[in-house]
Amino acid sequence: MRAVWALPSRIVVSTLLACCAAVAACGGGGGPGQLLYGTPGGIIGYHLGDGAEKLLLAPVGGNSIGLADPALSPDGKRIAYVHDLPGGASQDPVSDLQVANRDGTDSHMVLQHGGSALRVISPQWSDDLHVLAVIRAAGGGKVIYTLERIVAGTGERTKVLDGVTSFGVSRDRRRIVYTTQAQPGALSVAAIDGSAPSSLMAPGAQFAAVMSPRFSPDGKTVAFTAAAAPSAPLDLYTLPSSGGQATVLAALQDAAPSLTYSGDGHHIYVTTARGLSDVDVRNGGVRKLRDVVVTGAPQWTP
Repeated sequence: MRAVWALPSRIVVSTLLACCAAVAACGGGGGPGQLLYGTPGGIIGYHLGDGAEKLLLAPVGGNSIGLADPALSPDGKRIAYVHDLPGGASQDPVSDLQVANRDGTDSHMVLQHGGSALRVISPQWSDDLHVLAVIRAAGGGKVIYTLERIVAGTGERTKVLDGVTSFGVSRDRRRIVYTTQAQPGALSVAAIDGSAPSSLMAPGAQFAAVMSPRFSPDGKTVAFTAAAAPSAPLDLYTLPSSGGQATVLAALQDAAPSLTYSGDGHHIYVTTARGLSDVDVRNGGVRKLRDVVVTGAPQWTP
C-alpha cells in the first residue's frame, strides 16, 4: 500500500500565499486586475471586475495641481507618479516625480523641478529601487528630452538615452522600446540600461508620428499609437518585437492616446480625450469603460 503524506494546513496555506505574492509581483496571472490612472481629482484605482473606483492619491495645493502617470513597482508595494504644476512666467508647465505606498500613504517628493522648466513624463520602474522617466527640459528656445534612471530613495539621476520622448519597459525589466525627438515616426529597442540600441521600425517606413509604445506581457509584440501623416489623429497598431510590418488593431482617431496591456495580454486599455476603453487584442473590438478625463498614461496592475 502506497504511503500518503499530508502537509499541515498552515504550510499549504503559507505556500499558496507565497506563490500568489510571487505572481502579483511579476505582474502575471492575467485576471481582471485594476487600472491606475490620473484624473483632475487625483490618482484612481479602477477595478476591472466590478467597475469600483477608489481615490488613492489626491492633489494638495489647489486646483492648479494635477497628478498623472501612476506606475506600480515590480514588488507591488509603491506607486511612482507625476506631480504637475502650472508654469512660471513662460507659462511652460513643470512637474516633479513623487512616490507613495500603493494605498496612497507616505507620499513624498523624489525629484523636484527646482525652479527650472523641467517636466517628468511617464515614470516606469526598472526594478524596485529605480524609476525610468522621460525628462523634458526647456530653455533658451530649445526643448531637450532625455531618458533618465532615478533612484527612488534619493532622486539621484543618471542619463540612459538622449532624445527619448516616450517608452515602454518589458515585463522582465530587461528591455525598453522607445520613440525619439529626432525620428518621430520610428521605433527603437535597447537593453534596460540603454545599451545595444537598435531600430525596430525605420523612420518614415509607415508613420509620421509614433507614441506610447508598450511590450506585450510575453515580450513578443509591441503595441503603439501612430499617425500616417503629420497632425493626423492616431490609431492603435501592433508590431512583432523582432521587427516586421505594423498592422492596425483599432481605429482610435485621437490626438494623444495612451495605453497599457492587461496581465494576460488579451486586452489593451486605452485612455483618450473621450475616456477609458478596452481593446480586445484578439479581434480589435473596442468597448467603452468610462467617460472620464484621464491625465497621462494608465497602468494595469494585479
